Amino acid sequence: MASVPLIAREGAVAVVEIGDSSLDALVTALSTLTADVRAVLLRLPSSLPDATGSGRDIAAVEALPLPTVALLGTRCSGLALDLALCCDIRIAPTDAVVSATGPAAGTPPVAGTVARLVRTTGQGVARDMLITGRPVAAPDALAWGLVTRLSSSAPTDALELATTLAALSPEALGATKQLALGASEDSYEAGLAAELSLWRTVRDGANAQEGLSAFAEKRDPRFT
Repeated sequence: MASVPLIAREGAVAVVEIGDSSLDALVTALSTLTADVRAVLLRLPSSLPDATGSGRDIAAVEALPLPTVALLGTRCSGLALDLALCCDIRIAPTDAVVSATGPAAGTPPVAGTVARLVRTTGQGVARDMLITGRPVAAPDALAWGLVTRLSSSAPTDALELATTLAALSPEALGATKQLALGASEDSYEAGLAAELSLWRTVRDGANAQEGLSAFAEKRDPRFT
């Protein structure tokens, strides 16, 4: 029986230990985060059991308005990789190996694997990984965008980064994330219009004014 994700707090960061939780349990747990949580650190297992119909659950993780940092282990494959690709930043140890589920498993990918992998790496790398199931070592995973940072002290660096993000303006972070996700689907003109619209909305908020005041007063901003 799958477990429930364990959520610990490190200041304004929710540290989520997924373990062998189902995706449905993960999404439910994330939906209960309180308003004072400002960033999420997902500690990913090496793999998760494939689950038909899990695409909606994974999309909910990607759509979180909070900044998300994925901490990969030395192995990351299947749905664990799908979850990683949903996160804004992916930190892995220097000896990490990443792989997608290939046809050898007997079924094609599910849950948006193909779309996210192609969007992340491009057609060439994505098709190679998807068709062959080849394992990708950390240096190539970094070069191809499967992970965004490598670290010899990945757990520490992931928490430090999540803590840094949690101190930033939540409105500015949320708007930036929304625009970045939309840029993969919207036309160039629509993206420009969305940027201007969200900028106008965010600039009138209290945190934007705090940022301007802090800059003028040469101090660190105190966002709420």
